[in-house]
Amino acid sequence: MRLVKLYLVVVSLFITKITNAEEYQQVHACDEYAAHPNDPNRWAAGITDEQIIPGPSVKYCREAVEAHPDTPRFQFQLARALWAAYQFEEGLDVFLKLENAVEYGPVYAYLGDAYLYGIGGLEVDQELAVSLYVIADEFGFPPAGEVLAALSADPSIEAIPDDVDTASVTQSEIETTLASRADSMNRSDSGQATRLQTAAVESPFSRSDYLESNVMEGLYHGNFQKVSLGTTKYIKADTALFYLQGFLEPFSQNVNFLDGTNSCIDLYQPALAKHITFKVARGAPGSEVLFGGDLNAASRQGWQMMGEMLGGLANGGGMMNNSITQTNINMALLKTNGEKDAVRLIKRYGCESDTVKRVFANVTAFAMDRAPVVSTQEKARLKEEQALRLRQAEADRQLGLRTAAAESCVSQFKKQGFCDCLVRDLDKAKISDAEWGGLGSSFKQIIPLGRKYEGLRDSLKACRSGG
Repeated sequence: MRLVKLYLVVVSLFITKITNAEEYQQVHACDEYAAHPNDPNRWAAGITDEQIIPGPSVKYCREAVEAHPDTPRFQFQLARALWAAYQFEEGLDVFLKLENAVEYGPVYAYLGDAYLYGIGGLEVDQELAVSLYVIADEFGFPPAGEVLAALSADPSIEAIPDDVDTASVTQSEIETTLASRADSMNRSDSGQATRLQTAAVESPFSRSDYLESNVMEGLYHGNFQKVSLGTTKYIKADTALFYLQGFLEPFSQNVNFLDGTNSCIDLYQPALAKHITFKVARGAPGSEVLFGGDLNAASRQGWQMMGEMLGGLANGGGMMNNSITQTNINMALLKTNGEKDAVRLIKRYGCESDTVKRVFANVTAFAMDRAPVVSTQEKARLKEEQALRLRQAEADRQLGLRTAAAESCVSQFKKQGFCDCLVRDLDKAKISDAEWGGLGSSFKQIIPLGRKYEGLRDSLKACRSGG
């Protein structure tokens, strides 16, 4: 079963869905184990997706749905529990059936996740995902607004302006709303966006202060080539994502004493952490089983990994003597280093500083595959790099013209030494590019050039006698 496209989804908000009034009006174990803390319909304090304990949550919520099928919150909570247990297809089916039966705001956010990341075998459809987040946000489900803010690459702005009527939002309007906010870090008094990379003065930065110095330097300057750590034999996602998972940890605390303020939590985006987690999961061994794909390939990889581990045992190297174990250790170390580097950054600059804001903006940009926020130094480096490329391209072009002329000369006169000598003298005469091109096509063009450039005839005679 699949949701219809945006216009039908929006219209569905205004179609009356029948809800049985006989809902369960007491706290159930399913509520205690799987209620969402932002669900307006919850009957318990609620826990985050990461805190769900799959086993009892699935058990109690199945029992709740069977005993009280007309209580929508139990269906929603069962679907959350199934996803926590990596039973994505069944969980998606529960979400879709719930959406089809009643108006339940939070379910739209989870369906947005499904289309954004291709969960449960769905085809990725970012436009539809955005529309679903918009609907969930309109229902008053805050995590949906956080995702929209993350997708706009600007966590400091609201997902949808107060004056936008969600009922009339179209796909193009959503895209326009998001695009108008991208790459905005501050707003001037006139209301125009001023990006951090345009700041003339920046806090001093020393790469030697950090454990992963290349990654931190890349995040500070907006050079993603330095941030990227590549993939491994069994991990298809960029391993820098493990570092970023750890980096986000110090920012997630509601009270953060590292910089003496609570400004760090203002930068933190739960939706960003969730996005990184899904990207890591998609690149992990066996991701085809979780997200759909070539199960045969996943099976082959599983046997390959098992063979490598057994080979290490057979060779007397133990469980540590294989790339799988070493990769796990390295990824755990990357995550730890990310957390420690974030602590060092916060202590040195504070979360209200331009330095930390730019670094965090680049964490978001790298994870979301967006353009970086570059520093003044990086802009200068890129400008010089571009100038160098242009100079090299011109040098290559000029060499190509002379090489073609020399080859044309050898083709006509069959004398390499004579032609090399003549090309050097033509270079001294500073003939035009068009004339070089003519010689490359036919070296007979040397005749009119001998009349045009003084001394060229003498050079021709000298080269002939020397060649």
